[in-house]
Amino acid sequence: AILFLLLTTPVAGHLLGRAAYVGGAPLWRGNAQDSLHRVLPRGHFGAAPFAVRRVVLALTEGPCLSRAIEQAVELARQHGAELCGVAIIDAPRLANVGPVPVGGLTYAQRMRDRRLAQARQTAADVIQRFEQAAAGSGLTWSVRLEEGRPQRLLQALAGADTLVAVAPQAWFDQGVLDLEVDVVRRLRWRGAAPLRVLGG
Repeated sequence: AILFLLLTTPVAGHLLGRAAYVGGAPLWRGNAQDSLHRVLPRGHFGAAPFAVRRVVLALTEGPCLSRAIEQAVELARQHGAELCGVAIIDAPRLANVGPVPVGGLTYAQRMRDRRLAQARQTAADVIQRFEQAAAGSGLTWSVRLEEGRPQRLLQALAGADTLVAVAPQAWFDQGVLDLEVDVVRRLRWRGAAPLRVLGG
């Protein structure tokens, strides 16, 4: 009997997990990605399909931004939704210059100011690229610039009818610190709707 249990329990666990995925049961919040997306069909668990009335794209300087903007415009067009671009500057991270030696406060402040000025300039360029794409789309659109913690700012924008999207391989330092991070894992997303990664 013990041998039978050892042989059948993994198979039964696998089948239960597969049935839950296909049935649309919510994934664990710690999941960074859905490896079965486009491999298995996925249903809706206990709710109507998600209705999108607004597509919010977090604008960050990176190699995939142009493609992400194109895909966000296309998503908004498919759903007949408003398109919103939000350029976020992670000011707390840019202001963190590490330990400062005695007598180095002036240089540390200059470094902070230089980083923020560079991030603001890059954000302005990114906003301009978004505006050019949105203006020719025929959609209702808006754009804004925010400074602060990206997690909090994006959570505040997320709603029951809002699809929030980010571009991969870029963080909200706007390329100043040259970081390549897993955006979804770093954000620890807890929104009502899933976070979409566009441009990858």
